[in-house]
Amino acid sequence: MKLLFVHGWNVTSFDSYGELPDALKISAPPELSIETEDLFLGRYINFDDEITLEDVARAFNKARLDVVGKEEFSCITHSTGGPVIRLWMHLYYGSNGFSNCPLKHLVMLAPANHGSALAALGKKRLVRFAKELFKGVEQGIQLLRWLQLGSNEQRELNMAWLDYSPENSDCYSFVLTGETIDNSFYDFINSYLVEPGSDGVIRICSANMNYQYVELIQNNDPELIGFDGKKIALLSPVRGIVQSPSTPLAIIPEASHSGTAFGIMRNVKRNEPVVSRILDCLKVASRQDYENITHDFNAQLQLNQETTDKFSMLIFRIRDDRGNIIEDFDMLLLAGESYRPDMLPQGFFQDRQYNKQSGALVYYINHSQMGEESHFGIRINARPDVGFCRYVPIEFRSNGYAVHDILKPNQTMLIDVVLKRIVDDETFRFEPLSVAKGDFSNTEPTQSEN
Repeated sequence: MKLLFVHGWNVTSFDSYGELPDALKISAPPELSIETEDLFLGRYINFDDEITLEDVARAFNKARLDVVGKEEFSCITHSTGGPVIRLWMHLYYGSNGFSNCPLKHLVMLAPANHGSALAALGKKRLVRFAKELFKGVEQGIQLLRWLQLGSNEQRELNMAWLDYSPENSDCYSFVLTGETIDNSFYDFINSYLVEPGSDGVIRICSANMNYQYVELIQNNDPELIGFDGKKIALLSPVRGIVQSPSTPLAIIPEASHSGTAFGIMRNVKRNEPVVSRILDCLKVASRQDYENITHDFNAQLQLNQETTDKFSMLIFRIRDDRGNIIEDFDMLLLAGESYRPDMLPQGFFQDRQYNKQSGALVYYINHSQMGEESHFGIRINARPDVGFCRYVPIEFRSNGYAVHDILKPNQTMLIDVVLKRIVDDETFRFEPLSVAKGDFSNTEPTQSEN
């Protein structure tokens, strides 16, 4: 078995792979035939500001042809390495659903599939907060932008992935991640390094390749009254919730993102389960094997999280029916029969980030604290809300569907919201010649719709 290793964004040394390659070679059963000459440790330039994730993915294609040619191979990735290989698959084999892809197993360790909350801090602050973790090197800004929660490039890859049918190919993907915080990286200023539901860098729901997508569209004129007495319009899903293809997810006990103490790659003595789990993944040779390991991972996941809170991430993209991205808006999460923002359970909110480049708003919530609330929703007040072109307040209401019926623990939901852009009747008028005289610069909007 040809086995390629691909590191993450914050790496400038082969030391990042730790003892994992040797441990896999020693522990592999004979049928996998993993020999020293079959192991290849990847290195790619990730500290140049001009290099994009697509550049790295295309460079990978040339590099793998140099070492394995057109032979089949398997790949073990860490952190950003996961999206690198997924983008390579999309670019070179996505058009036919991976049916001719030479990659047989993609085992992603703590992958940044939906980004990292840390990326928003900027590369200089990242290095300052965790010099040992990031080797004191200022890494590439283009890759960092991809990694920011809610980035456009990240969204494009994940939206494309929704249309793939893995049952038609022999390429199997897996996600292994940790939920342990390495306190040696603790920083009193930066709470993301000790964020619950994460490995200190990547949230479980961000690593997870099981995720959802829904498009909500404004479907009526204001006809209801919101909690604040304002008239509101309602949002409804266009085609229901779309679920991604199923990907096995395993949580490795006592594994953090990096470091020598708990790192999911670098400390295989402490994290012996990561070796056995990777080997289980590499043994998969059929769709039945894939279904079996998915069932096994799910059962173990339930046991690992019996006494811990589970989290979910919501990534909102707000635009209007003319395709304009709306950047100026307020959003509130609602609950209760009257759909109010003060009815949500205590402890549900964990974090919120806004991506200035993409306009995405990202909520991180404690799924376990949401309970069985059957009335929840969102309220969006977009601006401008007065004038010749404007938006009206809108709400989505679950109307009896419980939180757990819609949001999934350990998962991310991508949400597109489409508002109706209202153009006032007074924006353009014709007047008869007999009365079309004088200055119309003081014309006021009528609040009527064109």
